[in-house]
Amino acid sequence: MAYKTKELEKKAIKAIKENKLIFIEEVVSYLPCSKPTFYEHKLNELDSIEALLNKNKDEMKATLRNKWYLSDNATLQITLYRLLCTDAERRKIAMNYNEHTGKDGKDFKPIIFVPVNGNNKRSGNGSLRKESTEPGRNGS
Repeated sequence: MAYKTKELEKKAIKAIKENKLIFIEEVVSYLPCSKPTFYEHKLNELDSIEALLNKNKDEMKATLRNKWYLSDNATLQITLYRLLCTDAERRKIAMNYNEHTGKDGKDFKPIIFVPVNGNNKRSGNGSLRKESTEPGRNGS
């Protein structure tokens, strides 16, 4: 069956508005055409459809944020705070935070361990000593 792009666009817009759709994949199921036909007509590239989907997403996000704000549920309040806080505040409340720089923001210097006897084979008690990467500094 032959479909006109404008007709499919109107039906898509109506479906998005009436059903509060937020994903392009959902739109196809409300149209009389197949998925390949939907993409052949490039409906997924139309600004009118994309704008409505984004509007619905924004409205849903705002609704959720409002519910979280009014909630007494600590998990929802922490989630909202994480959305609103600065990076510094986020680091302070993070359960897992990995610093990727050394002291004072400087790069890490690698520590190299070498066998005590200087060869690559372990011998005796197999002990290792720490060797600094800085010239003239070897640790023990």
